[in-house]
Amino acid sequence: MEQTITILMSSPLFAGLTKEEIEKILTCSATEPWQYPPGSIVLRAGDLLTTIPILLTGSLEITHGDGSSETIHPGQLAIPANALLPTRLTCTARTPDGCSLLCIDSSRILEPCSSVCSCHLRMTRNLVREVAADSVKNSERLRHLSKRSTREKLLSYLTAEAVRQCSDHIVIPLDRQQLADYLSVDRSAMSAELSRMKAEGLIDYERSHFTIYHK
Repeated sequence: MEQTITILMSSPLFAGLTKEEIEKILTCSATEPWQYPPGSIVLRAGDLLTTIPILLTGSLEITHGDGSSETIHPGQLAIPANALLPTRLTCTARTPDGCSLLCIDSSRILEPCSSVCSCHLRMTRNLVREVAADSVKNSERLRHLSKRSTREKLLSYLTAEAVRQCSDHIVIPLDRQQLADYLSVDRSAMSAELSRMKAEGLIDYERSHFTIYHK
């Protein structure tokens, strides 16, 4: 239980809650961790999700309908509100213990308890904030994907990052394969386009460090 509490204190869903408040919520919701062996499929598209799962140990991979994927780490919500519904949620842990998820009944969060305690209300606000943040990210991604060419998609993404980081010298959080998956383009074609953009003086880059030049 102590390890679980420590992980949950780093989770955005429990942000601002004390150890005692988290213990109270877990007791109130009678929530127990679920175990999944390595390689097991936790969720498929079409499955009815009535809980909000938080990864405690191991790692999970969400594969989306467009073929892209993302890794979920301990403390994160296992099912982010994504515009592209996941086709598969797989336990990718390499240890025999696999993955452990704390699956909280969604009704326990969306419907206030009889005492309407402040910790419950904070958790509800945290959930709404996470859903809203994911909605913004998904809208931004759809804007990038709406561009016709690989160059337009890259410029759209890099410009958005420059605005977010308030600088033309940025560090992106994605490696090349992750960036290609995020923009739904072929990695080789994307790398070739980056090279052309660099040669034309539009950008400069070294690994994840990029500089955008305005012409």
